[in-house]
Amino acid sequence: MTPLIIISTKIPQEKISYLSFLTKKLTESDIYITILHHPALTFSKKIKHANLLQLATISSVFSFLFLPFLLLIQTIRLARYIFVYKPTTLLLATTTDQLLFTLPAKLFRIPTYWIFPQTPPRIFLWLWNITSNHATTILDFPSLAQIFHLSTKKIIIIPPFISSKQQELPVHSLPHTKQQRFILGTAGPLTLESGIEYIIKAIPLAREILPDIQLIVVGDGPEKRNLSWLISQLGLKEHIRLVGDHHREKWMKHFNLFLFTPTHSLVSHTPLLEAMSAGCPVIATDLPTTRDIITPSKQGILVPSMNSEMIAQGMINLFNHPDWRKTMGGLARKKIQDQFSLEKFTQSFVHIFSQM
Repeated sequence: MTPLIIISTKIPQEKISYLSFLTKKLTESDIYITILHHPALTFSKKIKHANLLQLATISSVFSFLFLPFLLLIQTIRLARYIFVYKPTTLLLATTTDQLLFTLPAKLFRIPTYWIFPQTPPRIFLWLWNITSNHATTILDFPSLAQIFHLSTKKIIIIPPFISSKQQELPVHSLPHTKQQRFILGTAGPLTLESGIEYIIKAIPLAREILPDIQLIVVGDGPEKRNLSWLISQLGLKEHIRLVGDHHREKWMKHFNLFLFTPTHSLVSHTPLLEAMSAGCPVIATDLPTTRDIITPSKQGILVPSMNSEMIAQGMINLFNHPDWRKTMGGLARKKIQDQFSLEKFTQSFVHIFSQM
């Protein structure tokens, strides 16, 4: 089996790590993947890979006008890749590749899979609807099928895996350990979509009942300056720490409660899964994808989106019921072990490619 992964535009480092790990695990099962990628992306020398001619992202009217030409070019390029690499399967990792390589792959009768789907610009939705019917899309969670308007007959659900290893933080990084201090945590990129501002705004409300709480924010991003300003304006510098993007998985076991409050479903859920793996009870935004992970009142509490009052109420309720936190944390860890294990992740991909 020789799957071929095509990544002709840039993707985030988290996705590069995902594909690198996937390639390594499949190689151990005698499935040898080749990755053709954008020259700005970096992969390990242990992985069979090669640079790909850079392709502009499909996003503009200019791209739309030259679409027939682009499809022709990609058909010629794919014919060359088939001659050189003799792939049994294509795995397309960007929206541009999915729109431009799927129909040529159909022409050459090569089974095609999409990974990391994202809704394209509106001008290309018609092409998305056509091409998605000629590929099988790999999704992290079942609810994403409805969000992307994909046929349930053309999807495969492969939940991401989470390692259960928990390492120690450097001593100087540890939160202050007053006996009654209640340590809250959140993690992820500091963006508007992460909804961290609503957690910060919930802290003053919760402090009316819980004066000695501390929030640790693990992450970095474009909203860091705005969040720092908000913390200062609310007079919360003694209660909220922005600790950067280091040691994220190591912080998890030090939290009494984890908060995950994105404003929509199309964000990385890895921080939430890492916290659950560490045995943290969670408060999360009530979204289709979080309902795929959390059963309300079992692994945690779900609250309405962008609602600081309900977040604060959840903090108070779980502080007042340590037995609930212990039970929820145990159920959260079990959920990860049962449904988000490395073994299940690897077996699912092996099953796909071994059928080719």
